[in-house]
Amino acid sequence: AVVSTQSTGIRILLHGDSFIYHQIRKIVGMTIAVLRNVAPADHLKKSFSKERTDVPLAPGLGLVLDEVRMTRYNKKFGEDGIHKPLVWEPYEEKVTEFKMNHILSVIHKKEKAESTMFQWLQTLKKHTFYTGDVLPSILVGGGDQKSETNEQSTEEQTEKQAEKQTEKQAGIENKTEEEVSVTDQTEKESDGNGEHYVSRLKESIHDAQSFD
Repeated sequence: AVVSTQSTGIRILLHGDSFIYHQIRKIVGMTIAVLRNVAPADHLKKSFSKERTDVPLAPGLGLVLDEVRMTRYNKKFGEDGIHKPLVWEPYEEKVTEFKMNHILSVIHKKEKAESTMFQWLQTLKKHTFYTGDVLPSILVGGGDQKSETNEQSTEEQTEKQAEKQTEKQAGIENKTEEEVSVTDQTEKESDGNGEHYVSRLKESIHDAQSFD
């Protein structure tokens, strides 16, 4: 147990070469569920099978990387006479002091204010601890509702896209009509300018002949 001036808790220390996403939180969640008699005792063993299994996910508050051990490095280089082994023992007192003042104290303070673990414990009774490919009815119902919502959303998106396409087409038609109108007006103006130019040209020729 871990005892401080703020609260008392249980320390669970897990050691491994590497961990996958949510592995530690699921291990802790499943262990607590079995110890509190919320999950069947054999469900702990079933959770290691390849079948789909309901495993509670414990809160992330309190999850801390406690120590990194350079076991392989120390074994290979720590005693070669050139390198020094990488160990924490000489700094253990300072490390412990830092964890208590800057990590564990923050965790305890937040847990006391938000009751994260207490609230999570209340959700354990909602788990069905199913095993296999058949999902519980509550999840299936939720899936159907989600599917229906997605279908409605898809229909709405299709209608909006159709409306945008119609507006776009109408805009193109209006633009085309405006372009045609402008073109007609330009042609008329061009024709008028041409006739005026021809008239001026004839007058110039007539004036030249009269001068001769």
